[in-house]
Amino acid sequence: MSTEKKILKEEILRKYGSIEKFSEASGIPRGSVYNWFKRGIDTMTVSTLYTLCKALDCSPGDFIDLYTPQALHMELCSDEERMLLQKFRQDEAVANAIRLLIR
Repeated sequence: MSTEKKILKEEILRKYGSIEKFSEASGIPRGSVYNWFKRGIDTMTVSTLYTLCKALDCSPGDFIDLYTPQALHMELCSDEERMLLQKFRQDEAVANAIRLLIR
């Protein structure tokens, strides 16, 4: 299990004690949660991500880091765009807006 999946599972279990209790509290189907552990959170919709974050009292940036040199979509950026992403990724509000745009 990748680090991202492991962190997510640990946080759900820490806060809710079980996947079933998390599912009931958040309204996210258990099958979806188990799929995240199997396939990763890349399959998650933006609205589900925000539901997850609300249930875990966290921000999307806690689980998703799209702004590393190895990140998805970075190969599509020009050098100037990469520099801007690097500059603005430190600002959480800007980083969240960019995440929404490239999803």
